[in-house]
Amino acid sequence: MLLNGRRTAVVTTLLVTMVLAAAPSSAQSARVRGVVTDSAGQPVADATVVVVFQGALALQSETATNDVGAFVLAGLMRGPYVVTVTKEGFDQKTTGLTLQSSSQSFELNVELLTAAELARENLFGEDLAEFERTEAATDAIERGIQAARNDSLDEAVTLFNEAIEILPDCSDCYRNLGIVYALKDDYAQAEAAFERAIELAPDNAAAYEAVIEAYNQQGKFAEAAEANAQAIKLSGSATGGGAGGVTAVFNQGVILWNSDRFAEARQQFEQTLMLDPNHSEAHYWLGMANLNEGKMPEAAAELTLYLEREPDGRYTVEATGFLAMIQP
Repeated sequence: MLLNGRRTAVVTTLLVTMVLAAAPSSAQSARVRGVVTDSAGQPVADATVVVVFQGALALQSETATNDVGAFVLAGLMRGPYVVTVTKEGFDQKTTGLTLQSSSQSFELNVELLTAAELARENLFGEDLAEFERTEAATDAIERGIQAARNDSLDEAVTLFNEAIEILPDCSDCYRNLGIVYALKDDYAQAEAAFERAIELAPDNAAAYEAVIEAYNQQGKFAEAAEANAQAIKLSGSATGGGAGGVTAVFNQGVILWNSDRFAEARQQFEQTLMLDPNHSEAHYWLGMANLNEGKMPEAAAELTLYLEREPDGRYTVEATGFLAMIQP
């Protein structure tokens, strides 16, 4: 659906300062201790620290950093070790050290970089500029999605247009923009955005599926049917499982309904519910099919299911009104 910044998995060898400290006279084993931080100097909690003995014996010790990024591995014998520090979302740091006596304490402070920071470090010139543009666009997209989820639709439009200005060939940016326009009931703008998304990614079935609603809402049923046929072709199946197959079947039902082919539409809505029993809008349209055929109890049952599953859905007013008419 959305852009992802380039990630680079890198294992680096950490150059560290090993500080030899005098251990208390009662200490009987060496230890390695330190603090793990990020590039901003903030502690990294729950990082995994593994110390592997490099001598004849197979010995390994492991711990995790605490809330302030600190760790201690005690009970170590003298000899050579490899220390590895890992944390999901960060790079891996590995270093070698040697404990020369059973009463030594080494301080090992480690800085971890995020994957994005690593990628940035390895880029120069135009590659770095492109990476920064992608980062900025990705940030705008993520904020746009959050704004849409918060029902701040005008803000979402602004943010998706900002992403498009940075990356004019971003198909997903246009598709997200179209979705927001559809939420605003501005189907002409939604259609334009979806069609641009299709131009940029003609093999993306999701873009064709998205534009169908905009066509239907504007009475462009022939265009909707054509888009649905292309979506089916690209997704590989009109009746298979998965989100793509279910969407194609349901969309075909709506297209048939708008073409006054009610019996065929019913079959598509029934097929939708076979593939996905929780498809709320299929219940609404199956209720409408039953109502159209004079099957009032069946219509009431389907409309009630729709209202239970989508009490604030886009057909709530219609479903409530029809139920009031057909129920005693």
